Amino acid sequence: MKIQFSKIIFPLLFLNLFIFFSCSEGDVIETDINFEEQTLMYCNIENKHVFYKLQNNNTEVLFIEFSSSNFDPSPTTLPSPRNITFNSTTNRVVYRSFSEAIDPDTYFCSNIPPSQVNVQNELISTTGTATIAITQETVNGVMIHRNTVTLNDITLENEGSSFRQDILLLGTYDE
Repeated sequence: MKIQFSKIIFPLLFLNLFIFFSCSEGDVIETDINFEEQTLMYCNIENKHVFYKLQNNNTEVLFIEFSSSNFDPSPTTLPSPRNITFNSTTNRVVYRSFSEAIDPDTYFCSNIPPSQVNVQNELISTTGTATIAITQETVNGVMIHRNTVTLNDITLENEGSSFRQDILLLGTYDE
């Protein structure tokens, strides 16, 4: 009995290609996070610094928080740009959506944040850095310190969702 080589090889090749291309890395849902049009705000409570942006009637927030005893958003002498490495605990980027609007002054700018806030979705940084560059400008005869916050190589994740961005200009905050 003579078996033709092409009758065996082509079906096996097709089967291998089918299996290879049909494998999945899981159900990762890509989340789109866009806060470009929102104003960057800042709070400092006991050496915990938070830069944040709110949208959708204060039901969504994107923020970075980091601990530092020597960060000053309006220094007397301009420092070099500050780089902050995210570690998902004390230094991190977080996206949250809430079931109802939050008050940013009590949520970010108080020692004890409100406990009744219902977080619907949360993505936390697993990688990345932030660069904060401070410049001085005179606006209407007043000297201001402009803090420009740029996020680099960030990945925000939770179970089933992720957001990845090489460079994201979070915005500027004037002090």
